Amino acid sequence: MQAIVESGWVGKGQLESWLIGSRSASSSEEFVHAVLRDIYASEGDIARWLAIPRQEFDGRSAKSLLRTHRC
Repeated sequence: MQAIVESGWVGKGQLESWLIGSRSASSSEEFVHAVLRDIYASEGDIARWLAIPRQEFDGRSAKSLLRTHRC
C-alpha cells in the first residue's frame, strides 16, 4: 500500500477508504471506475463497458449491478 501512496496515484485516505471503508454503491462504483481507467483509454470506453449487458452477469450491465449493491 505504501508504494501506491508514494507513487502519487491516490492519497492514503482515499486508498484506505476503498480498502476498508464502507461498501456503499458509490464507493464500489468509484473503485471499479478507477480500475477501468487503467484498462481503457477513454471515459467513453469505460461508459460503454459499464453499460453493455453481459452474459456473465445474467444479461445485466456492470452499472446496474453496482447500483443495486450486487457486486
